[in-house]
Amino acid sequence: VLKIVATSTTLGSGGSGGIFAPSLFIGAMLGAAVGAFFGHFFPDITAEAGAYGLVGMAAVFSGAARAPFSAILIIFEMTGNYSIILPLMTAVVISTLVSRAIRRESIYTIKLLRRGVNLEQEELGDVLRTTTIREAMTRNFPTLPPDMKIGQLIKTFQKTPHHGFPVVDKKKMLVGVLTESDIAHYLETAYSKSNLTASDIVARNPLVAYPDQSLARLLDAIEASEARIPVISRETKRLLGVVGRHELISIYREKTKHKLSTGPRRPKSKKKGFWGL
Repeated sequence: VLKIVATSTTLGSGGSGGIFAPSLFIGAMLGAAVGAFFGHFFPDITAEAGAYGLVGMAAVFSGAARAPFSAILIIFEMTGNYSIILPLMTAVVISTLVSRAIRRESIYTIKLLRRGVNLEQEELGDVLRTTTIREAMTRNFPTLPPDMKIGQLIKTFQKTPHHGFPVVDKKKMLVGVLTESDIAHYLETAYSKSNLTASDIVARNPLVAYPDQSLARLLDAIEASEARIPVISRETKRLLGVVGRHELISIYREKTKHKLSTGPRRPKSKKKGFWGL
């Protein structure tokens, strides 16, 4: 009991008194105490108290450090007894699950969290670097033909929430991207030319993306772009889909759904205890 108090006081107050040896000692004492208790009342069906102490060592260390494999290997190396593997693994798994359900962080990572280093957020930041545009892009996005008249273009933009469309020919080859700004500019300068078509005002050299690129490469472009960025094949220049803010948010939510749902729990109160535990 005093060892638990001393270790908790040292770590909770910001000191560093070690974690590995204290957790093994606490686990050994707790396990041996449980073994001695049950051995006294049920001597015929219980093992020696030392066996319970070994299992307790692994369970406490695994729960504190979230290192179940290390705990199992360490204790097995100490004993070399195969008969202890099953209770050892059972206790370690239960300890790890219970500890993780109470708090996401381990005894090691909680110190980093107090200093503002959130390892979970660091992992989430890698999502965009490891996700390709092929995974995120929207296929079968509506397109415009090059010969669509200016009047039809205006009606199309009025009926849709989109701010821009890819313009493709009959072979699905990208001609360019037409945005609301392009139409507004031509209406101000050449409103009388009612025979204007999409091919007359389309931006013919738009920024394009390729399906094997990572989303992280397009972050700045997506933020600055009024319309979705067309995704084309490197070989044929055929339009494959589009990618924009909507796709970026959707894939980010999908990729991080599990991590966010099991992420660090916020404390119910902002008040901290004396030892910060």
